[in-house]
Amino acid sequence: MSRETAFEGVVVSGRNDHAAVVVQPTLQIVKVYFQKTGWLDPFELDAGNWKFSSFPASLAARSWLNSPRRERAANRSYNYPVLRTNDRPVEQVSFYDVQEFIKKLNARTGERFRLPTEWEWEYAARAGTGTARYWDEPIGRNHANCDGCGSRWDNRQTAPVRSFTANAFGLHDMLGNVEEWTCSEYKDHYDGHEKKCADRASYYSLRGGSWLNKPRFVRSARRNYGVPDHRYGTLGFRLARD
Repeated sequence: MSRETAFEGVVVSGRNDHAAVVVQPTLQIVKVYFQKTGWLDPFELDAGNWKFSSFPASLAARSWLNSPRRERAANRSYNYPVLRTNDRPVEQVSFYDVQEFIKKLNARTGERFRLPTEWEWEYAARAGTGTARYWDEPIGRNHANCDGCGSRWDNRQTAPVRSFTANAFGLHDMLGNVEEWTCSEYKDHYDGHEKKCADRASYYSLRGGSWLNKPRFVRSARRNYGVPDHRYGTLGFRLARD
């Protein structure tokens, strides 16, 4: 049995026996959210060498709740020349940024959104397959966006969300485009941490690979990790819903 809900243009669907995994939030989705909640400062924002006049295309900006932790994190941002339009996935978000967004989102909707665990993420990405990628074993052409995936966005910029065929669960962009935060603490070997969320961790697991990665990094089983206050032009997120 499926369940569905909608929030600012996002439709969430999934089975009742596991968390429903959402599409990568686009800039438009988050932009509408900020406009409706007023959670945005009306001034020009400067993120590295990029300037945004009406809305921060990166959420890594001063419009987020100003805290010492976030100010320190801004000094560790890594900005890539990503073309940002309303249909692109949000990127340059830290783990802490995402948690702030989730907190506001849940308060407004009454839902229980969160980041997926590493285990949930891989389950959703594989969609019942046992191959390196949910479409096949080899990378092929034009199945995803990476440095060698055969798309027109390869190694240049993010692709619009839903540019590629979804997996068997109906999920788009599980591999490539932007790497995604999970809520699980990263460990070198699976030991149970991959099945739960961590309130605090030095490193959180990242999954999926990005537009900047070579194909060997764009696999359902490939694991990476990130420091929670770092932001990258290759790093975004998607949510799960309990």
